[in-house]
Amino acid sequence: MNNFIHEDYIADVNICDGLIKWFHSNKEYHHKGALGSVDGTPEVDIKKKHSTDFSFDYEKNSIAGVVASYNKELQIILDRYLEIYHFASMVDAFKIVEPVNIQHYKPTEGYRTFHSERTSKPYDMMRYLVFQTYLNTVEDAGETEFFYQQYKCKAVKGKTLIWPVDWTHTHRGIVSPTEDKYLITGWFSFYGNK
Repeated sequence: MNNFIHEDYIADVNICDGLIKWFHSNKEYHHKGALGSVDGTPEVDIKKKHSTDFSFDYEKNSIAGVVASYNKELQIILDRYLEIYHFASMVDAFKIVEPVNIQHYKPTEGYRTFHSERTSKPYDMMRYLVFQTYLNTVEDAGETEFFYQQYKCKAVKGKTLIWPVDWTHTHRGIVSPTEDKYLITGWFSFYGNK
């Protein structure tokens, strides 16, 4: 695609099952999906985003277990993105610094509102690229819809997307009326100089 949205697949889809299992084994850390935060308080509006999220420290969890396996696969996909869009690597150093989210959308739930990943919040301004991996296949809707690209991406187990964080890639989730949807998502952010 020439719209800077890279679609790829993790090689081992068993990682998806492992991440869903890990999500369910950490119920004490589940919280309502937030649109962001205002003065440190999560901004929850289920009319705009209705999900159950599990946010975790990626760097701490990426050294072992299923997150380490996912991290290896994600790095391969990021490297492919940077091969295609080689100017994207000619910037300051970036990595995953914010918590990463595993999200569960039950039937009729979703991130209904068009949004981008960079707003006016100070931490959002350091974001560079978004990543998202679908952890299960959704047959009845469940796509991610990109507004300006007029593109809907099907939720397919293991499919991983990387795209720029800015308003040019305003997007939303299409609600499935009948199926659950799981995904893992986060951001590559600037953290220092090369």
